[in-house]
Amino acid sequence: MTPPKNWAEVVQLARESGKVGMPMAPMGLLGAFFSLYANQFEPPFGADESWAMEAEKAVFVLNQLRDLFRHLPANSLSTYATALLNRMALTDELWYSTLVYGYANYGMRGYAPNPLSFGPLPGSRPDGATLGGVGIAVSAQAQYGKTALDYARWLASPLCQSTLYALGGGQPANRLAWEDDTLNGLTNQFYRATRETVERAFVRPRFEGFHEFQTGAARVLTNFLREDGSPQAVFTSWENQFEHARHATTR
Repeated sequence: MTPPKNWAEVVQLARESGKVGMPMAPMGLLGAFFSLYANQFEPPFGADESWAMEAEKAVFVLNQLRDLFRHLPANSLSTYATALLNRMALTDELWYSTLVYGYANYGMRGYAPNPLSFGPLPGSRPDGATLGGVGIAVSAQAQYGKTALDYARWLASPLCQSTLYALGGGQPANRLAWEDDTLNGLTNQFYRATRETVERAFVRPRFEGFHEFQTGAARVLTNFLREDGSPQAVFTSWENQFEHARHATTR
């Protein structure tokens, strides 16, 4: 099977096979919207973390998500990425998932019965995927701050990232690790297949009120799909929520 090359082919595969999944638990669903919007148009927020979405474009993307949702498993709105990937790796119930966060270990032989293959967004360019992941930080109040900083530097070093960290089940962030032949061989070429997507990903705003906005926006989006609501109403609600979150931050 050739993976879908665009959103229309994703919807077609879902409709004809019944074997397509997508993690639509609230925050993953909102990330999927951001990804589709940024991939087809431009980032939904400006470089200064301002609102940059246009109503007509947002409505278009919301309708794209609704088109796919109608052909997905019934529990999609409560499905997280790892639950969906587990289902793909353990059964033959799903063949393809779109807009899912990447986990390199699912490509490793022996991790699960079915090693998975990852690839770029189904579009004409790899831009716009919503960046996920977590980082490492050292508290300014840490009792052993210098030791912790030394450890963090070692953990992020090319040597550790390309060997112990990745081979121990971690997903490295260092570019040299993503180019490593051994790691790509062990993970079904996960890093090479997704590197350009990650490097050209959309990074969400990080102002203090954005978390509040995300939580409310994800709830509105979930209800839109569950109730087959109005895409214009979603956009209007989001715009108001964002303005409130921004205003609360700058007061």
